[in-house]
Amino acid sequence: MGMSNYILDCVEQFWTKCHETIGQCKTAKEWEAMMKPYEHLLQGSEDLEHVKEYGYEELWIEYKLWS
Repeated sequence: MGMSNYILDCVEQFWTKCHETIGQCKTAKEWEAMMKPYEHLLQGSEDLEHVKEYGYEELWIEYKLWS
């Protein structure tokens, strides 16, 4: 059973917000605080588990490596 379009749209909104905000923050903790209110957009997706497993710190480090 695949994810509904609604869930996919919400996941896309979350990652778009991540990309828009990460460059505005000076630390991973600051970015995490900014993104926490948007985690509800990941409900029903595997992306929520990914974020919880790796955490914002790892995502931050990956961003810094690629930017």
